[in-house]
Amino acid sequence: MIHRPRRHQPRATRRLHPCQVLAKLLDRPEEERLEEYRVRWRAFDYAVESHRAELGRRVDALAEAEHRLLHLGTGQLRPEERAARIVELAERAVLRYWRDQPCRLFGGRLLPRLTGGAYFAAGPQRLHWFDLPASLLREALEHELPALLVRRRSSPGSPDAAGLALLLEDMIDGLRERPERAVQGRRFQRTLLRLTRLAVRSGSPATREVAVSALETLVELMRGDGRSQRGRRRHDLSPSRRRFLARRREQAVAVAEEREQFKAHCAGRPVSELPPPLVVSAQIESVRTA
Repeated sequence: MIHRPRRHQPRATRRLHPCQVLAKLLDRPEEERLEEYRVRWRAFDYAVESHRAELGRRVDALAEAEHRLLHLGTGQLRPEERAARIVELAERAVLRYWRDQPCRLFGGRLLPRLTGGAYFAAGPQRLHWFDLPASLLREALEHELPALLVRRRSSPGSPDAAGLALLLEDMIDGLRERPERAVQGRRFQRTLLRLTRLAVRSGSPATREVAVSALETLVELMRGDGRSQRGRRRHDLSPSRRRFLARRREQAVAVAEEREQFKAHCAGRPVSELPPPLVVSAQIESVRTA
């Protein structure tokens, strides 16, 4: 008889649960947690700083393409808008890097699916990129930002073709990393309309082919995001699996409660003492109206 070795699922294919990443952080007092988030923001900001000029040029090119091709905005960004979009590019780089990258800090396991945007808007089952240790933020940015900027420098073609390619690249990136935000924006809707017109009306066969290919890619991404990941029905689960899922739900409730308490702690601090992702929207409004 021939004995074949059993095939085990590679450890890296199993994702961590957000609670496993947050466990040590949630055990700390709120003021210690706030100081840890300050350390993480400084690491993030320092890693972005060496690429800030080129990221700014990419943001400016996107704004100009939106104005020229999609008739959105004025083509010029206010300083605070420009800074926010640079941060958004950097946070998407973190999400992109850790999407399928085994993490040595957690024994080669895959991290949970990350989310971006406002920190306190993240659900209890989602891990915000700001919950990652500073070393993981630096690793992602040092790997992803140079690659992103090389793609920007190597984009060929006419200004319109280069602008459309840049918009598509940015949109596809947004759909992969933050689909719930990407599909709601006017830029997404205008780009779809623009591509549809090019696919139908363009006099250039090459342009029509590019537009059709881009539409197929976007539709496939949206279709993939909309598919429900249905598992087995509850009555098909083993008792041990049911107990495991019940513990996970309890942990998610505990994380939600901890975040609410930490949000109240941050809301009572001056904005100048908080890292930008932890600033509560009500604090921003009070600063604007002051």
